[in-house]
Amino acid sequence: MPLIACPECQRQVSDQAPACPQCGFPLAVRLPQTVVPPPVATRVSLGSEPSPLQEIAYRQKLLLYALLINILSQLPIWYCFQTTWLWPLGILGFLANAAFGVWCFFKLGRALEMSVPIIAFFAVGLFFPCISLAAMYVFTNRATSALQKAGIKVGLLGANLDTVP
Repeated sequence: MPLIACPECQRQVSDQAPACPQCGFPLAVRLPQTVVPPPVATRVSLGSEPSPLQEIAYRQKLLLYALLINILSQLPIWYCFQTTWLWPLGILGFLANAAFGVWCFFKLGRALEMSVPIIAFFAVGLFFPCISLAAMYVFTNRATSALQKAGIKVGLLGANLDTVP
């Protein structure tokens, strides 16, 4: 509890005291400050469901990130012929990314209204190096075609989510 000088008599007074005990001068009462958290930013405004195009654009962006991670996780596998300690890291990264890719495939496939057997067929390909790249390309290409058909500009990493109606 720090001490402050009373503005009236200049005596040392606790900063928590409502008035000076010596002269009775009222000190400013400090109200406890409440911290209001900032509003949470959401991808979709509250109370509304994302449109099918927003869903496709969002899922495509996730799949494109999975594609980049897939390529990076395969580099240690290709490099393992010279350095054997990278082999387990490459396999672990590849399998983790394949599992993430399966989830992305099912979400994007359902947004594109594809049948479950076709989605499952491509999802199995995710567990095989190089075939997984081709499978991801097919899904990304379908999503790009659907977005471009709706007049949405699609870049290297998918459509800008803020511009999708």
